[in-house]
This record gives sequence, C-alpha cells and structure tokens, in this order.
Amino acid sequence: MSEITSTLTGTPAPGPSGEGLLTDAVLTTALGRVAACPGDELLARARELFIRAQWELPHSQHAGVAATDVLLAEARRRADPDLLGGLLRYAAAIRLFTRGNLVQADPLLEELARHANQYGMTVLLADSHVLRARRSVLAGTEEVALTDAATALALLAAPEHPSGQDGERAIAATLSDLGMVLTQLGAHELADEAQQRSERHLRLTAGHAELLVNGLNRLRQLLSWGLRLERAGHREQGAERFRIAQQVGRELEPLWLRTMFNMGDQPAAEQCAVLAAALALAEPGAEHVERLHRLSRAANFTADRIVVGIALGRCLEQQGSMTEAMAALTATRDGLPEASVRAEPMLQLALRRELARLQEALTPVGPHTRPIRDYATSLEAEMWTLRQARLAALRSQAEHLRLAREHGTMTAQALSDPLTGLPNRRAMDQQLRQALSSPTSVPCSVALVDLDGFKDVNDRYSHATGDEVLRAVATALRSALRVDDTVARYGGDEFVVLLPGTALDAARAALERAAQAVAGLPAEIGAGVTLSAGVVTADDQEAAGSVLARADSAMYRAKRLGGNQVNIEPGSAPPLDDGSP
Repeated sequence: MSEITSTLTGTPAPGPSGEGLLTDAVLTTALGRVAACPGDELLARARELFIRAQWELPHSQHAGVAATDVLLAEARRRADPDLLGGLLRYAAAIRLFTRGNLVQADPLLEELARHANQYGMTVLLADSHVLRARRSVLAGTEEVALTDAATALALLAAPEHPSGQDGERAIAATLSDLGMVLTQLGAHELADEAQQRSERHLRLTAGHAELLVNGLNRLRQLLSWGLRLERAGHREQGAERFRIAQQVGRELEPLWLRTMFNMGDQPAAEQCAVLAAALALAEPGAEHVERLHRLSRAANFTADRIVVGIALGRCLEQQGSMTEAMAALTATRDGLPEASVRAEPMLQLALRRELARLQEALTPVGPHTRPIRDYATSLEAEMWTLRQARLAALRSQAEHLRLAREHGTMTAQALSDPLTGLPNRRAMDQQLRQALSSPTSVPCSVALVDLDGFKDVNDRYSHATGDEVLRAVATALRSALRVDDTVARYGGDEFVVLLPGTALDAARAALERAAQAVAGLPAEIGAGVTLSAGVVTADDQEAAGSVLARADSAMYRAKRLGGNQVNIEPGSAPPLDDGSP
C-alpha cells in the first residue's frame, strides 16, 4: 500500500463514539508482545500506526511516534536488515506526516540512506530520497527536493529491484510516493508516468485496498495537473485531465465497496473527498454542492481540502451563486492549518488564482483592472516556460544519475560480498594496505573474526538458514562498531575488521561489544552462534599479510580457550619488503 501520501480517502473515519483512530487499544496492540512477533507483523503494526497517526490531534500523533520508536528498537535488536530498513522508513515517515516532528526525521533519514546503501537495497534507497524530497518541499527548498526526486527516478529505472510479491509491492509503493512528490513540485508528466508504472506493478500482486489507494493518489495527481494547465491558459487540456480523473474515479467505485474504507451503503463519492472533487470538476453542477459542503469540513489533508474547495466554488458559480462561491473559496483558504503554508505549492497557487478569478467576476471591469490581468497572464506564461525547463532538467538529471549509477554499480559489485553487502576480501586487502601506509591511521588495529558453531547451523538446518545467520551477524558487527571502522566478509564465516587510529585496548573493547551483540541475537535469528576474535595492532611498516597472520593466530587462541571471546596478542612481527598480502 502506498502510505506516504496519505493513504486513505481524505476523509477521517473515526471509531465508535467518535474517538480517534489511535486509541489505547490500537497502541496496546502495536506494542504488545513485540519480542515474539514475526518481522512482517512488526511492519504491519508500524504501517497501521503511520496511517492512523495522520488523522489525529498532535498529542495522539506523538503517541503514535513513540509507539513506532518501540518497534524500531525491537528491529535494531534483531539485526535483520530488511526489518530494520522497513522500520527506519516508518519512523522517518511518521515524523514527516505528523505535526511538529519535521526536524526529528533528519537523523532517521540519514540512517535510512546509509542502511539502504550498505545492503544494496535499491528501492529502499529510492524511498529514502522520496522522503527527503518530501521533507524539502515542506521546508520550502524545492530545488533540493528536485535533486532528490531525480535521484529516486534514476534508482527506480535501474534493474536491480527485489523480485516476488513483496518486491513488486515495494516498487509500486515507492513509485506512487514519488508520483505524489513530483505532483507537489509541478512535474505532472513525470508524476503520471510514475503513477501508471506503480499501477502496473500492483496489478501483479495487490489486493483491492492497495489498488484503491493507488487510484486515489492518481486522482490527486490528475486534478493538480488539470488546475496547473488551466493556470497556464491550456483550458482544453486541463478539462481533459478532469475527464480522465472522472473516469478513474468511477472505476474506483467497485474497489471502494470491497475495502475497509467503505463505511456504509452510501456511494464512494459521498464518503471520499478527492473522488467527489474529481466528479465535480469534470462536470460542475448543483447536484454536487451539498456533498462537497459536507466533505470540505471533513477533509483531513491539505491537497484534498483545496481541490474540494475549488470544486465547490465552481459548482456554486455554475448555479449563479457567485457570492457563495467566493465565500467557500475564502473559507478554504482561511481554514488551511498554519503548518501547511508550504505544503502543496501548486495547489495553493491554484486556490489563489481561483479567488482572483472570482473576485474579478464580482468586480466591475474597468481600465484599472486590465494592467493587473495582463501582468498575471504574462507572469503565468513565464512560469510555464520555467516549469517546462525545470521538467527537462529533471529528466536530464535523472538520466545522468542513472548512467553514473550503472557504472558505479559495476565497480562496487566487484568489491562487495553479494550475501551480506559488506566489502569482500579484495576490497579489504586494498583498504588494509592503504591504512598501513597512511600516517593518519596510526595506531592501526586489525581483528580477524570467526563464528563459533556455524558449521552446526548448516548441518542441522540448511545453507539458506546459514546465509540468514551470516547476514544477521554482519549487521550486528557493523552496528557495534564506529562509522570509520570497516567490516569485511573475508570468506565463509570469517570476517576482518579494520580499526584505523585505534589503540589495542580500544580495539579490544570494540570487538567485545560486537561479540556481545552477536551472542545477544535472538535464537531464531542468530541460531546460537557466537564469535571468536583475535585483535592485533600493526607494527611500523608491517605488511598486510603479516598483520592478518598474527590476527589469525590470536583468533585461534580465542577458539582454543572456549570461543565467544576476544583475544589480543600485542607482539610485533618483522616487516616484509615485498608488500604483498
């Protein structure tokens, strides 16, 4: 399901007796027995918290944020890369889509991007850029948002996407989210391409609810596009977008009736704000007025409030109620929350244009109005030209990034372990030689790590289970060490850790933390494996092969002492002249 933009219908659906959606029961369910929950259930709980939080008052939203953080903490404990990536996404997204949490999202967005990069999660990395673009739109820095949007486009054009139903759904959700951000930026053509690609992926795997949400997001994109075309004087093209939106809306009716969003026997247009707006903008008329009045008070999202307000104004105008139309548009403008001042910039301009157009219709036309009208027309023409240039630049930037990424990916693949996403033996050998020759790395410590009991995992369960254990251990090692330290898979169940600028005692303490993290993995994830590590500090001018040989000797001593421990051997070795590992 595409949750990033709102997800649901644009109309709140309170529970019994009118209570909010983040009830005590929901929070209790989300937090209950998290340690015993499968990973997919934790993600489902986070998704529900994210969706519900968007409907709540600020104090309840904060409760949803706090509950999501509890789920994130459990994901960190399990050291499952896929689970951790998903929870990082929800923890960042819930802050971006609730009030007063924008700045709190920044460190989570950075961690999400690092995590996706580390494990080669292309779709999740694209999603991190979409979230960052959303964050930039809310902060009023659209040029920054365009760069992130272009990066996401490039990532989603690359071939290395996850397969299977979950993979298809992840791609579909990210494409839909990207489409909504591009709509906010006024890149409607690209947004439409993204939304239609999203629907193609969803039709392979999705249920009714996911297809419905994707369709509602496409309605938002089409209505914004139609209003933008009108502003530029392309009225027929704008009307065509409204007709397409009307057709899409009618196709969504049977989907609506099959989902949890249907709250009774009324047609979908009586319950869903954006769908009602789509029907009214295609054919304005008095039959829509009462419904739009009601939905304008219930619409919960800035985009939906604006399109419903504009649709209501046009229906009132169609029946000759010009003063009432002006009052409806003014109420829409004045009723937008203060926090939404930078949200939906394209639609905010459309609302102001609609107000100006009606004001002109209510004001006697005279010589004093013509200069203002001519100026507005010229300004819109200039903005349209700039928009077309921005769209071309966005396409060009995305293509350039795609080609650059393809080249970089081929290089990175040669230096990465495909199972764990860590640097491989070749990469570590290069980094170790560089560190040993750099004065800034002194003192330079090196650890060789081998897993205790790993052979039993393969023999007792399967090699597939062994692969999952190796991935979990890799995550635990990486998380326990500093950003500047390097962990590489050297082969089999053997890892090498490079700790530049780290004395022996500090290196031993770091590896002991890593050993505790691996030993503390839940049995269903770590299968009971532990690690033995040997840590040494390189002597002046010592060759890489000599350092690794000493670390290997120290590691085997740890094994002989019973395993699950760190052994240090600070003795030195004579330098080798050939520099070969």
